[in-house]
Order: sequence, then C-alpha cells, then structure tokens
Amino acid sequence: MQKKMSLSILIGIVSLTVFSQTLEEGKKLLYYEKNKSALEVFKNIVAAKSSDPLSIYWLGQAYLANNDLSSAKNLYAQQKVANDPWILVGLGHIDLLEKKDEAAKEKFEKALEISKSKKGVYNTDILLAVGMANADGDSKTGDAKYAIEKLTLAAELDKQNPEPMFLLGICYLKAGREYGGESVKAFREATNRNPNYAKAYYRIGRIFQVQRNYESMSEEFDKAIKADPTFGLTYLAYFFYYQYKDVNLGKQNLDKYIANSDKDCNSDYYVADYLYRAGKYNESLEKIKTMEANDCKNFMLLHILYAYNYEKLGDTLNTKIHLTKYLGETEADKITLTDYDFAAKFYAKFAADKPMAIVYFLQAADLATSKNEKIEFFSNAARVAADAGLFEKQIELLNKITDLKGVKEENDYYLLTKAAIDAKNWVSADSLSNLYITAFPEKPQGYAFNVIVAKLLDADTTKGLAIKPITLYNDFLLKDKEKNKKTLYANYYYLLIYYAQKAGDIQSAIDVTNKMMELYKEGEEYNFAKTINEQLLKKMGKKQK
Repeated sequence: MQKKMSLSILIGIVSLTVFSQTLEEGKKLLYYEKNKSALEVFKNIVAAKSSDPLSIYWLGQAYLANNDLSSAKNLYAQQKVANDPWILVGLGHIDLLEKKDEAAKEKFEKALEISKSKKGVYNTDILLAVGMANADGDSKTGDAKYAIEKLTLAAELDKQNPEPMFLLGICYLKAGREYGGESVKAFREATNRNPNYAKAYYRIGRIFQVQRNYESMSEEFDKAIKADPTFGLTYLAYFFYYQYKDVNLGKQNLDKYIANSDKDCNSDYYVADYLYRAGKYNESLEKIKTMEANDCKNFMLLHILYAYNYEKLGDTLNTKIHLTKYLGETEADKITLTDYDFAAKFYAKFAADKPMAIVYFLQAADLATSKNEKIEFFSNAARVAADAGLFEKQIELLNKITDLKGVKEENDYYLLTKAAIDAKNWVSADSLSNLYITAFPEKPQGYAFNVIVAKLLDADTTKGLAIKPITLYNDFLLKDKEKNKKTLYANYYYLLIYYAQKAGDIQSAIDVTNKMMELYKEGEEYNFAKTINEQLLKKMGKKQK
C-alpha cells in the first residue's frame, strides 16, 4: 500500500527547494560580481529565514562584497548561534580584514572541528569558506599558506568542484611571486573541472596582463568569453587594456561589461572614466556630478576622476581640492599606483608641494611590481628632491636605486657625487668622486668632481688641496689635448695662481706658464701666459741675484 506524504512535509520540501535555489542564485550573482543584486537576494532570504546560519553567513559575504565591513561585522556579531561553524567563519573573516590574524585562525579551527563528520572528515564547504576568507583582500590580508593547506584538502575531498582550485589560485598569488606558476596550474585545474568556469580563464589572463604578455592575455580572455559570454569582468579587463590604446575598442568592451553587470556606482564610474579617456572632459564632469547628486555621493573614486578631468582643463584649484579629499579620505589599499603617480607629478609642479610629491612617488614605488618600475618612481622622487633642494633626501633615494640595481652605473656615481656636493657633504663627495674615478677611469666627470670638492675644501687656495686632483685631471685631459684645451688652460691658471701667489714657488709657476704657451701658440691666451712668464723670469733672476 502506497503511503501518502503529509501536506506539512510536502510544503517543507518545496520550501527547502525554493530556499536552496535562491541561495544558489545569490552565490551565482557573487560569482559574476553582481554584488548589489546578490545583496538584495540574501537580504530577502534572511528576512524569510532570519535564524538560518548559512543564509546569515552569505548575507555577510554580500555585505563584504559591497565593501560594507561595518554591516557584515554587526550582522555576524549579533547572532546568538556563535558556535555555529558558518557564523564562526564569518567572524573569522572579519578578524582577518581587521588584521586580527590569530583570533581569526582560532575561529576557523573551531569551525572546522565543529563541522567534522562522525568519521572525522572535514566539511568541504567550511574548508572552502575558510579559504575564501583568506583569499579576500590584498596580499597583506589573511594567511595564504594556511588557506592553501585547507583548500588543497577541500580539492581532494571534492574532485569535481572548480571552486577550491580557483581559490587556491588566488591564495598562491597572495603567497608571493615565486608561486605564480602554482597559481596558473590551480586556475587551469579549475577549468579542467568545469570548462565553463570563465572566472579562472579571466584570472590567468590577468596574470599575463600584469606580466605584459598581452598575446597570452588575449588568448585567456577570449577563452573566458567563449566559456561564458555573460561573465562581465573579462570585458572590463579588456576595457582597461584598451583605454590607453584604442578608445573605441575600450568603449565596445565597456558596453558589454555594463550589459552583463549590475548598474551601480562602479558601472557609472567606468562610463565617466571612458569619457575622460576619450578627451571629453566636460562630459565626464557632468556624468560625475550626476552620480554625486544621486546614490553615489559617497563614492570616493569620483574625487580622483574629478581631479583627472580638472587637471586636463587646467583648473589647478579644483584639481587640488579633489585630489586632497581622495587621498585623505580613501583607504590606502584602495588607492592605485596610477593615482599616486598622478598625484606625485601634479604636486611636483609646485615648489611648496614638492615634499608631498616625493611621498606619493614613494607610495607608487611601494605598489610597483617590477624592479624597473620601482627604479623609475625612486628616480622621479630623487629629481623632485634635487629641485626642492632636499639633497640629503635625494642621496637617500639614489642609494635606494643602486640597492635595487645591485650595482652603481656611471650615472649613479654622477648623481650621487653631485648630490653630495650640493648637500655640502664634503667628506662623502670626496669619497664618491674618488670611487667614481676608480670605477670609471676613462670618464672625465669623476676627475672634475674631485677637483671641485678639493677647491671647495680650500676656498682661499692656501692649503693646495686641489693641486693633486688638478694634476690627475690634467693627465686625463692631455689624452686629447686639442679637445680639452680650454679646461686644461683653466686648470693651469689655478696652478699658476697657487704657485706664484700662495706657495711662492716661482719655478713651478714658470713651468706652468710654459705649458700654457705650449697649449696656445698664439692669441690672447698665449700673450697672457708669455707676459706672466717674462715677469716670473725677471722675478726669478732678481731673486737669484
């Protein structure tokens, strides 16, 4: 006899199915980074099932995806089911974002223990949630290696799911540059598990984009589009790639991104950004003002875009106002290398703001991923320091550059020695000029600096400190007498004054005039040397008599 299912059980099963589908819908929206829509879905779920820990966990994740740390923290903190693994992972995630790593790890371990099966097997979903928490944020947030351990276990427990492999790829990226190959392998495995997992192709493409391997980048982005044409982030990445190269192609990809994403402050901002890139500065400003007048008044990126537009329009005052607000009120990890570079170059134009420009160049250098980029930013900062007369700071920055290079090139010796002279650090300047000569004996500037320092150390010429450096310099210059005759003559003049007036060495002074006459066989220079020579000979004769 077939048993009839009770109405209450049937309703419960139907409700559970609808709930589960809706929860998956919200998670799918987070996957596509349609965060605004995801937040609404999870809010509705929690409103219907306010005490369900899994729903509360995902609502908190949606708040975090929308950069609302405060709401997520309050949501998790007010739950009475503090020993539920989902709430514990949520609270641990908040701890990580607040740099409380040890507290986070305690919660994660407790959640993992609580959620174990009777046979002692870890819950794959909780392992994934722990991994996702540590994958969030920048490279300084979370414990990437701890997450790799947990995600590797999750990947072994569920060999079909692409998510643990994708999160492993993110955590390998956070673990350091030396794990770049492992990161790509993990993303590849995610696509092997699910060929339609576009987000993994997209992340591989982003790795190649950072490496400036644009051919491979395009291959991966195209794979992502083929796998899932509705995954909007790929189009956004193409927009950023083309925004400096081809504005029209950038706009085409931006349109596709907007068609496949939430309409929110971010999507409106990208439109305003495109207008700026296209040189439509006033139109971009109008778009920003419209955004500011509506739901995006607290969207801090508007201020940097204001600054970019006003700078192009030559409005220095408004550029400064918005740049100051953006840099002063935006969280440091949200400010990009490009923004710091823009700020540094803008402030470098004004004498009073040059110290600030140096600070921003250094912050750009801190975010730079390649050695050459870092060297470029340090070099820019050093030039600004020199312009501002901050020579000790210039020396500090120049030393950072040589540390990065691992070797001092000729230009490094030149800049360092000149900066030491400008800083009136004579001991350092003397040492550097001698090192310059030793490292590059075939170059003239080391000898010239050596002479300059000696003269500065002996301003009244009484000590004769410049005699040896000048003699050394002259030996170098005499290798091409005709080319260097003006400098040689000037050096001989200095020696003449010293021997004739300071040292009282008439014979040495006569020898110098002979060299001067040999250098110039005729003309004003010859006549001067000849006249002095005759006077010195006469003086020598009288002295001998």
